[in-house]
Amino acid sequence: MKRFTEAIDKKSESFIIKGEDQGDYDLSTAPSIIVYICKEGDNLWDIAKKYNTTEEEIADVNEIKVEEPIKPGKCLILQKKVTTID
Repeated sequence: MKRFTEAIDKKSESFIIKGEDQGDYDLSTAPSIIVYICKEGDNLWDIAKKYNTTEEEIADVNEIKVEEPIKPGKCLILQKKVTTID
């Protein structure tokens, strides 16, 4: 859990919303954090494509090497990009 919170702190900002109007919020800058549990046959390339990120971003957040094999059951933190439609 400590590693998870450190990764979130490292990759995102904290947003505190009190009980008052804080104005417009730009969703395009807000990360979406996903915890992905690896299955047999998974690799960073396929996971990155599925979640609209890169192998390098996944490896960086999870402190692993891109070429490192992924074992089934391993939890990966993914930072999914948020897209908005005007």
